[in-house]
Amino acid sequence: MKKLFCLIISFFLFLVIIFKISPKESIGIIDGALSQSCISENKIEEYISLSNENIKNTHGETVLKKITNNINNDVYYVNVEESENGGINIDKVTKALEILRNKKVKIINLSLAFNYEDKKLETEIKKCIEDGIVIVASVDNSDIESYPACYDNVIAVAKEGSTIEKKELVKLNEESCNSYRTARVTNYIVKNKLCNENIDKIIRKLNKELN
Repeated sequence: MKKLFCLIISFFLFLVIIFKISPKESIGIIDGALSQSCISENKIEEYISLSNENIKNTHGETVLKKITNNINNDVYYVNVEESENGGINIDKVTKALEILRNKKVKIINLSLAFNYEDKKLETEIKKCIEDGIVIVASVDNSDIESYPACYDNVIAVAKEGSTIEKKELVKLNEESCNSYRTARVTNYIVKNKLCNENIDKIIRKLNKELN
């Protein structure tokens, strides 16, 4: 009995050590304003607002819930929404990326898109990727070339049948829009512990498992 007890204790200590050296990857989300109840219910590690807190748009809340479905990782969330119709400021998105990079998150979800390039945004995206952060971003729902999704080494998410030409592209049938498809991809990457994998391997696994 004593020997069995020692074995159980040893196994428990082993699990504790493994847990300590293998922490869960933290998630960064850049989207719209959240209600206080949503923040409390989803146990957000830190909520940072760069924009209007009076906007009543549920886009960010839906994205958050899809990303955190059945996972318990720390979430750092930055609000960049400018208006209730989903308007966003590219400079604030760039600032949000910098904030999340400094928070040492392992993956950033951008369920948003711009139909033009921006040098500052591209530079910050490159810095995030150089720091080992996985970036997942939406292609515009009209299926036009959009950013940051179309920058190199960013995982772009679009609907099945998309004509976007990019090697880091994931196409999904499910969900009603690319924003929610992007959230689903981020959830899958975190849930399957793929944040530290090579991006080509991540893309292959996503296209195989999610279609």
